[in-house]
Amino acid sequence: MIRTRTALAATVAAALTLAACGDDDGNDTAAPVESVADDDMADDDMADDEMADDDMADDEMADDEMADDEMADDEMSDDDMADDDMSDDEMSDDDMADDEMADDDMSDDDMSDDDMSDDDMSDDDMADDDMADDMSMNDLMSRIIDRDDLTVLDDAIHAAGLQDALHDEGPFTVFAPTDEAFAAYLGEMDMTADDVLADTDALTTLLEAHVVEGSDDAAMVMDMNGQAFTTLAGSELTITVDGDTVMVGDATVVEYDITADNGVIHIIDTVLTPPAG
Repeated sequence: MIRTRTALAATVAAALTLAACGDDDGNDTAAPVESVADDDMADDDMADDEMADDDMADDEMADDEMADDEMADDEMSDDDMADDDMSDDEMSDDDMADDEMADDDMSDDDMSDDDMSDDDMSDDDMADDDMADDMSMNDLMSRIIDRDDLTVLDDAIHAAGLQDALHDEGPFTVFAPTDEAFAAYLGEMDMTADDVLADTDALTTLLEAHVVEGSDDAAMVMDMNGQAFTTLAGSELTITVDGDTVMVGDATVVEYDITADNGVIHIIDTVLTPPAG
């Protein structure tokens, strides 16, 4: 057992022996040991104080760094807020500019729409005036225009420039050839409608051969058997009555008494041609 003691045990035993016996001068050797221990404790306290001071210094530095970081963050936040405010202001200015441009565009569009509306209204007014010229009253021209079977006669009257007389003057008795009558006439003359309408002098004479001064209704015409009307063209129209059939020159009356404020119209089946010369 003694041989197997460790070095640490031997050291402890030696220390105890020295403590029990003392040194040669009779002094106790334990005091130096205590002094060494006290020094060690003092050194530990100083080390602890230094470590505490270091820790405090580190904490203060960390606090300072954190404070600096927070100040930097605050400054960055302030800068960001300022940038955001500037961006918002710029966006607001842009929005206001866009709104002003949009308002200008809308105003221009409104003005254009108003101009177009005014133009449309003007066109409509002119069209209405033209229609009013032809259909202002219950006059002879208006009654001719109303008929679907007198379209060629309508075109011929306008081509010759006689529409105003049939609107405003009179009274007149008009013997009006149908579209079929004009078609037959053109075939006999070997002419087109354009040919007839182009020669306004001849057309005027042809039309005046169908108009008589005065307003003679059917009863008056039938009482004129064997007598003649003198037309505006100067030609004579002899009236022939056979029962219910009335002929004016070479034309048969197919419809009577289309009355107007300035005369009367009788529809005939043949175009009346004035004598040559």
